[in-house]
Amino acid sequence: MNRTQASWSAPDVRRRELGAFLRKCRSRIRPEEVGIPVQERRKNSGLRREEVAVISNVSLSWYAWLEQGKPINVSARVLDAIGSALRMNDCERLHLYYLAGVGPPSPVPESAIPDAARLIRAVAGWGASPAFVLDRYWNVVSANRQAKEVFGVEEADYNCLISFFTRSDVRRRYLQEEVLARGLVAELRGQMGRTPGDPEYASLVGRLSSESHDFAGLWDLHEVSDAVLERVVFDHPVLGDLVFDPAPLGTADGAGHRLILYTPAAASDTGDRISWMESRETV
Repeated sequence: MNRTQASWSAPDVRRRELGAFLRKCRSRIRPEEVGIPVQERRKNSGLRREEVAVISNVSLSWYAWLEQGKPINVSARVLDAIGSALRMNDCERLHLYYLAGVGPPSPVPESAIPDAARLIRAVAGWGASPAFVLDRYWNVVSANRQAKEVFGVEEADYNCLISFFTRSDVRRRYLQEEVLARGLVAELRGQMGRTPGDPEYASLVGRLSSESHDFAGLWDLHEVSDAVLERVVFDHPVLGDLVFDPAPLGTADGAGHRLILYTPAAASDTGDRISWMESRETV
């Protein structure tokens, strides 16, 4: 077990991750942005602990303990105050709640979310556009023929993150690869924040960190997100640039399965190109 795996399997992982997340958030905010005048020369440009404490209306010692990962009681009211002080967006606030052990209720009733079996059936009947199902660790569980032909995904031992970050032949096909890379890492961290200590996540992050310098650098940013891109442009070796609007759909089965539907962008000829490819293969 490497250091990354060990840190994610420790009992106090949630509190340590919370401290690292808070430090990264306050480091990105300049005092002037929140109305704090700065007269002396500062070693770091971000907010100090005492400044976050004042803005959040909590004691300095309590906030310091929170960043240090000490086992202290945290309320939703205080978390909201800290989130506002650090100018967190909705996704970052949700991440803050999970890391603090104060899980907010899901905005979507579980009864409205399909199970994994229904998602897999949807893949088979999706038609002429790529679709596949991922488990919570980004392994492909099921993929239709279009997903295999367009993106090259497989149903056996294929992990989307490992493929993207360790294979240059895959990554260079995405024309927004830098934006996509940053978004993927931020989405992964947000997912891990909900179940910190999961050894499978630790193994995945450990492997990606050791095999991809880009991933390791992005992981250190402590960014969180709940969505990657509203539009994906993929450079297919035969069909050229294909433009998709991906639509992820999750499950309520506890396994974290997600169905990713790639709908051809309305203003593009992507659907026609895929249909042309399929017509050639049936001749």
